Amino acid sequence: MTDAPAATRQLAEYAATVTADDIPVEVTEAAKLVVLDTVGVAMAAVDFPIGRILTDYAAAMGGAPAARVLGTDLATSPQLAAQINGTLAHGLDYDDHGHLSTHVLPAALAVGESLGSSGADLLTAYVVGRECGYRLSSVIEAKRKQKQGPTYRGWYRVGVVGPVAAAVAASRMLGLDPERTRYAIGIASSSSGGLRRNLGTMTKALHAGNSAAAGVTAAMLAARGFTADAEAIEGPLGLVNAICLPGEAEWVPLARLGAPYELSQKLGVKYFPACSPSHKPLAAMLKLRRDHAIDPARVASIEADLHEFSLRRLDPAEAIATGYSLPYLLAIALVDGRVGPDQVNGDRLHDPVVRQLMAKVVADPDAAPAGAPERVTIRLDDGTVLTAECGCKPDLSEPGEIAAKFDDCAGRRLDLHGVTQLKEAILDLGAVADVRDLTAMTTGTAGSGPC
Repeated sequence: MTDAPAATRQLAEYAATVTADDIPVEVTEAAKLVVLDTVGVAMAAVDFPIGRILTDYAAAMGGAPAARVLGTDLATSPQLAAQINGTLAHGLDYDDHGHLSTHVLPAALAVGESLGSSGADLLTAYVVGRECGYRLSSVIEAKRKQKQGPTYRGWYRVGVVGPVAAAVAASRMLGLDPERTRYAIGIASSSSGGLRRNLGTMTKALHAGNSAAAGVTAAMLAARGFTADAEAIEGPLGLVNAICLPGEAEWVPLARLGAPYELSQKLGVKYFPACSPSHKPLAAMLKLRRDHAIDPARVASIEADLHEFSLRRLDPAEAIATGYSLPYLLAIALVDGRVGPDQVNGDRLHDPVVRQLMAKVVADPDAAPAGAPERVTIRLDDGTVLTAECGCKPDLSEPGEIAAKFDDCAGRRLDLHGVTQLKEAILDLGAVADVRDLTAMTTGTAGSGPC
């Protein structure tokens, strides 16, 4: 790898010294939309199996009621609230593609609640933590397009970079100076970990929760003078050298902190609650369904690139795994004509029509050529061949689209008035005097029905 800069110090000084005025308005406006989406998908997860286990666990653990579990009446310690909310935010794999919000926001929010911080402070901490997480991810993932680097040896980036990004956000909420922020980064670096083997299980989402909790712990310890190595990120035996082989890391992204901000790019909020490589083939399948009257009983085969590196669960055994199974996702899309939380996390695995279609999905290694649209092909029993392509993921980027998704997700926990009140508060986050008022708005009874 190229010579490493003083990366730990660089991250800490940026995080501690950048001001709200330094952040462009378009970045803070984008941040509000992603915060809105993250809160919504966390609330949506509460009533699914992963959410029920998490809330039961939080209730059993107790803890001083300093921070709320989103969408519930439960309050607990900042660390546990961050862990539960981070896991909920990632629990449906419905968050934005980079997954940075799943740990940065819960960490900042938990600390902010414990302090009674303002929405403006939360917004700045979120942007700063996200930016640091994005740049550090770019360092370790520099060779990903060449199928090299820690991801291709089994590390899951959310668990590796997440504790550091969460620690930055939590440190910012605590108002730590560069030195103590550097300690927090060093402490958090020793909590890094996470295995891609767990994709398609509840533990995949726990990587985000663990990262959020580790970040809170690191910042709170650093605030009290707990120390760590000053070069924990870049030094020999430090984080990057531990997980990257020689030549895999690239330090240039750290020179671009805030120049420009990652959030200045077009937003990529998920349209489907499923692992990202499934989104193009799903869009193609839904196009086929719209354009043709397809009787599932007449389908002889469905051909697609199965993306088995990420979509590992070809024959899922539990609902949480269905978002990592292209055979299931393509089958349910053809049967239901949509792929939302109830299709991916509901009890549809034993539907005989879905199971029959899953058995007809076969790998087409030529369906996703590099730089070209991705293809799905359906062959019917009379020899008819139907094909559709998708050139780019059907992400949400417009405010109205993201707000509509929030309405659907938050409507699982709140009535229409509550959804509107919470949405307006998040979209005007800079005016919120105390984030505890914001999290209290996430609590309510179920709305009129599932989204």
